Amino acid sequence: MKLYSKDGVEVMSVTSIEHADGKVMVRGKMMKTMAMTIMVKPEDMAEGFRLLSLKTLLAMPGMLIKGWLRNRRARAGSAESAKNA
Repeated sequence: MKLYSKDGVEVMSVTSIEHADGKVMVRGKMMKTMAMTIMVKPEDMAEGFRLLSLKTLLAMPGMLIKGWLRNRRARAGSAESAKNA
C-alpha cells in the first residue's frame, strides 16, 4: 500500500500491517529510503476513528471494494499480457 501527499508524491510505502503485543504494527519505508515501524495503540486507534466523519466512515466499505476489484482486474490484465508475450 502506498500513501501519497496532496501533490501526488509517495510519502510512505507500507509493506505490512500486523497485530503484536496488543498494538497494530505498520512497517514500511518513508520517502522511499527510511525504514520505519509504527506502533498504534488501541487508544490512538479510537482517537483516530473520532477524526473520521460519518460520511467518510460510510464511504470506506465501498472504497475497499473498489480497490479490491481494481487490483483484481490489474492482476488479471498483467497475467493475460504475460501469457500473450
